[in-house]
Amino acid sequence: MLFRSLPLLSFAFPIVFNWLSFQKGTLKTHFLWGFLTSFVIMLGGFYWVTYVIHEFGYVPWSLSALIFLAFSGFGALNFPIFFSLAAWVNNQIKSKQLSPFFWSLWFTLFLPSLFCVVEYFFPKIFPWYLGHCLYRWSYATQIVELTGSLFLAFSIYSLGSGLGLLFFAPVKLNRRPWESLLIPLILWGISFRSEEHTSEL
Repeated sequence: MLFRSLPLLSFAFPIVFNWLSFQKGTLKTHFLWGFLTSFVIMLGGFYWVTYVIHEFGYVPWSLSALIFLAFSGFGALNFPIFFSLAAWVNNQIKSKQLSPFFWSLWFTLFLPSLFCVVEYFFPKIFPWYLGHCLYRWSYATQIVELTGSLFLAFSIYSLGSGLGLLFFAPVKLNRRPWESLLIPLILWGISFRSEEHTSEL
């Protein structure tokens, strides 16, 4: 049961990333935060690589572990790259007097788009996207037959980002922008409707 609930953490990831990306710090600091996130994800998701290296590479367990640690460090650099870019852009505009509606679009459209662009174009030994963590959620994943898994990655980031803006806003707002949930809710509504049509077929 715990394993099946872990994908829920993916919706919290944008909340934490967005909040941290608006904090003061150098690009090096933000890159290191992204690198730490990437490293932890790779350790948890690709632990089996150690066995593959040992079994099929005919190398000792100790060397396999070291190779795996190196692989974990460089296997998902899209996270620190995205985090650095997002932090740089966010810190350029966070002091400006912008409307809650603008921030709604920023959090639910721009940041998810930037995340997906970096995720798509950054090469990986084992190609995977954030949306793959929902592989057990068949009621939400049928849409990928038409859109690819990047749609799920965008939807995850958009929903988490919108919720974060509502309840953990890293910028000053004169009201809670409830409209920030409109875009992610439409996206998830499309995902659920696609599952209904697929089941009818």
